Amino acid sequence: MGPKHDDVVDRMRRAGAGIGTMEAIKEDIVGDKASGELDKIQWKSKIKYHVIGGFLTPVGGGLGDPLQRFVDTWAWNDANEQSASVKKALDEKNTEQWLSSDFQIRHMVNHWATSSGYAEDDSGVTTLKSREAMGQRNDARRDVSQYLK
Repeated sequence: MGPKHDDVVDRMRRAGAGIGTMEAIKEDIVGDKASGELDKIQWKSKIKYHVIGGFLTPVGGGLGDPLQRFVDTWAWNDANEQSASVKKALDEKNTEQWLSSDFQIRHMVNHWATSSGYAEDDSGVTTLKSREAMGQRNDARRDVSQYLK
């Protein structure tokens, strides 16, 4: 059976879909964790603003309001910096996961090709990787991600 045989194409599509499904689930779990961290950051920012700022607002001599605004700006900036750090870590984790699944698919198809007597750069094998297995991975990842939102 060659790389264009229906059974081979079907197996690679199913494998790609399985990998894409798992990738979407992992991204959802990591995303939920990051969302929880972002909520905590926002909560802490509001506490800083209301507790510290609320304490400073009644300060006399016209200093209370400027001090309150300083605390507001500080809390907002601190929350933005922490949020950016969480979002950057999330992007890095998702990129790492995508590259890992990309490697898994390439390795799977290349292993099949060499064990079946085909070169990894054979046009049929390349099509199996890019169009069939990776295409199904991307479709499954997109579809599962929509259900998980």
